[in-house]
Amino acid sequence: MPKALLLANGRSRRGRQLRSQATEQLHALGIDLIVESHLTVGHFSDCIRYYRDRLDFVVVGGGDGTINATLSGLVETQLPFGVLPLGTANDFARTLDLPLSLEAACGAIAAAWKQQRLQAIDLGWVNDRYFLNVASIGLSSRITQNLTGDIKRKWGVFAYAIAAAQAMGNASPFRAEIDLGDRQIETKALQIAIGNGRHYGGGLTVHREAELDDGLLHLYILEVESGWQILPLLPALRQGHYLDLDRIRAFETRSATIRTDKPYKVNTDGELMTHTPATFRVVPEILNILIPPSSSPPNQ
Repeated sequence: MPKALLLANGRSRRGRQLRSQATEQLHALGIDLIVESHLTVGHFSDCIRYYRDRLDFVVVGGGDGTINATLSGLVETQLPFGVLPLGTANDFARTLDLPLSLEAACGAIAAAWKQQRLQAIDLGWVNDRYFLNVASIGLSSRITQNLTGDIKRKWGVFAYAIAAAQAMGNASPFRAEIDLGDRQIETKALQIAIGNGRHYGGGLTVHREAELDDGLLHLYILEVESGWQILPLLPALRQGHYLDLDRIRAFETRSATIRTDKPYKVNTDGELMTHTPATFRVVPEILNILIPPSSSPPNQ
């Protein structure tokens, strides 16, 4: 019997409700579980390190922020992991086309382990911190500040639209210098996003061709003067297709340094964890994730 550590965010909108169901289903599928139900998310990586020699893999239940909290522990132990998408938007899960229902996600993890369906994925790195999916500066940080737990619990994925509407009213652009190594960019932007994954923000796309194993970061610059000028650009932001748009510039890079006219917070996987100046880079194929047999691994 494979042995796994189950870490689920009990403070998330669905975490407490579904954690016991996930435990029962994974047990029924033949997985011997260690369940840590009283830990805060901030202790998840330490918990992985503590159990490292007793585990075959880790199961993480939650959204992008919860998975982010496990990254340093997963990288240090090199344990593979599976995802139960119990968060609000589950952008990382959607990038990998993982099943979003609890029953299907549990079944996919069990089948993936049995068939050894492992996919190596990249991580992003900013100011000595890993990020899984997307980091951003500007409007998205204001949205994150407005995304309270109460709003998430009440409105679910629609909380992103509510928080965005609140932030757009008083958003203002900032000046930034971006060093991509082979070029220098000066900009006045409302938002800069740097993606390792493809989807973020409950329905937006960093770039439609972004893959979690392409060895690249995908960066876009949103050059508008106010939040309301974003509205006609929403179709492009949802699709991640920026050709022929003069207010969105997109680049591929392996590293970038961003300096701003004053310190701005950097949103990493939905959490405000660092600030500018910020140096970003991609860390290629550093983790292994369990991929459902019905899914095609990235770039295949």
